[in-house]
Amino acid sequence: MRLEFHTVFRSQVQQDLLSNSTSKMSFRLQFSYAFICNIGNLTFLEELIHDNNFFHGTIPRQHNQLLHPQHLSLYNNSFQGEIPAELGSSRNLLDLYLSKNQFQGTIPHSLGNLADLRILSLSDNLLEGNIPEGLGILSNLEFLKLSSNKLSQNQFFGSMPVSITNASGIVILDIGGNALSGVVPMNMGNLKHLQSLNLAHNCLSGLLPTGVGNLINLGRLDLSNNRLSGELPSSLGFCEVLEFLSLQGNLFKGPIPSSLDLLRGIQLLDLSRNNLSGNIPVSLALFRLIPFLNPSYNMLEGEVPNEGLFMNSTMFSISGSEKLYGSLESANSKNLTYARIEVINLKSNNLESEVPAVLSSFNNLLVLHLSVNHFRGMIPHSLGNLCAVHILSLSGNIIEGSIPEELGKLSNLSSIKLSCNKFSAVPMQLF
Repeated sequence: MRLEFHTVFRSQVQQDLLSNSTSKMSFRLQFSYAFICNIGNLTFLEELIHDNNFFHGTIPRQHNQLLHPQHLSLYNNSFQGEIPAELGSSRNLLDLYLSKNQFQGTIPHSLGNLADLRILSLSDNLLEGNIPEGLGILSNLEFLKLSSNKLSQNQFFGSMPVSITNASGIVILDIGGNALSGVVPMNMGNLKHLQSLNLAHNCLSGLLPTGVGNLINLGRLDLSNNRLSGELPSSLGFCEVLEFLSLQGNLFKGPIPSSLDLLRGIQLLDLSRNNLSGNIPVSLALFRLIPFLNPSYNMLEGEVPNEGLFMNSTMFSISGSEKLYGSLESANSKNLTYARIEVINLKSNNLESEVPAVLSSFNNLLVLHLSVNHFRGMIPHSLGNLCAVHILSLSGNIIEGSIPEELGKLSNLSSIKLSCNKFSAVPMQLF
């Protein structure tokens, strides 16, 4: 039974509930801390949820007297102190949510005794230390979240526990935003049910195991801002349901695997700020739809494929690679009025051509960065049709002639950069 109470009836409800200690019940609490301290009298309570309140202090020891809790959630309060090791004695516990508090200290090793535990969420606290190996023997674990945000920082360190690859039923594994070092476990491919893996913003190094290709249910993979190195395994292409792939801010080298063209459902592909080399695979331009594509700031070279990218992206950024060359003149104007692209960032490359008038067909374009290239000729008057554009940057090229007065009619324009070119006249409409 689930009972939900409102604070208007708090006094009477507290008295009635605490006098009925043998009732099996489940309820949500928004009551006083004094009430919580008497929860231990409800010895048959199965579900206790204190979410989104203003409770503070340590977890009352009375919580540890509960005999049959299955669901315990203290999410989004201000609880402090250490997580009680006694929670490891709650053998019936299925779900434990302690995220968004101010818990300190380490994760109790006793939590490895919770054999039936399905969900363990300890993110956004002030926890530290090693992640206990015992968590990897929780065969029923489906959801493990130990990550941090900018306001509340867990700082788990040491290596990822190899035992975590034994939790074969895990669906979501989120350990981002800590200080983990060492390598990604070689047996990570054992987690066949894994749908989301977040190891971003740590200090992980070494290779990305080829076994990642065994994660055929993986929809989200975020390894950004680590120190991972070596070549990207071609087996990534076997993760055919992958929608989000972020590998930016690592030390990956070698070519972009052509097997990535198998990721037909990809929505975000961020390979930026690595040491990748070689050409941008033409196959990336053949994706039916890839809203976000960013291979910027690598060591890529050769011609930039542009036709499919214009048609199939919402945002793409290819910048910071001096050996990339090509033009935008081959962009096909057919159906561009229906293109969804909102951001084009091609700054700091070696592109050359006239600024193509076809760009004016992108009705949804918000940002156009073509700075620090070798664009020449004149600015097309038709760019004045980009009524949605907020940022227009053409600086650092060899564009000449008069700046079109039509640009002064772009009412949504918040930033325009035209410096370091060869312009001869500036229209009054821009002032």
